[in-house]
Amino acid sequence: MSAIRVNLARYVYHLHQFKEGSDVIIRIYSMTGATARELKLVYKPAGLYINRDRSAYWDGRNETGEQVSSGTYFYSIQAGRYSDTRKILMLK
Repeated sequence: MSAIRVNLARYVYHLHQFKEGSDVIIRIYSMTGATARELKLVYKPAGLYINRDRSAYWDGRNETGEQVSSGTYFYSIQAGRYSDTRKILMLK
């Protein structure tokens, strides 16, 4: 069993667990369902990803580099057969 920790804007960490190594894709969506940002991580082998330097970071910007508005967003993470979607709140 391995885990990847996701830091979505500053100090918010979410721990996700998956059993096998794989490429990891994190997508951040607005309340309307529009994709605000997509983070594609290279292949991550099975193992623990609990250190800050091994986390995935979202800087609160969209695909064009603009800062997103405060509000509710969702993110989905896909790693092999593992997937999860959670709600996040962006505050400025």
